[in-house]
Amino acid sequence: MLVKLQDLYFKPFISEEKIQDAVKQMVDKVAEDLKGKMPIFVGILNGSFMFVSDFVKKYPHPCEVTFIKLASYDGVKSTDDIQRLIGLTQDLTGRTVVILEDIIDSGNTLAEVHRIF
Repeated sequence: MLVKLQDLYFKPFISEEKIQDAVKQMVDKVAEDLKGKMPIFVGILNGSFMFVSDFVKKYPHPCEVTFIKLASYDGVKSTDDIQRLIGLTQDLTGRTVVILEDIIDSGNTLAEVHRIF
């Protein structure tokens, strides 16, 4: 079975069940590490939206969620030019912040996230 995304076709490589199991393992580890804290999860749009949703649904403790939107792609090609399209709208001073990102390829977006924080 192929999955079509825009004009590209992809063959599923990892089953949904295995992906959800991996997300649950990450959630369990983060929940253990942050026991007693109320983290704010910051998703990097657009790619992480579904991952953040799956992650937060499984997270067993109170938390907050916000998003930032950065653009580093021209079509399907990564560029060195990172644009901040939606920034943080709240003060995170003293907060426990966890960045949730879906794919890290060139590292350019993550470098910009690091600079922002």
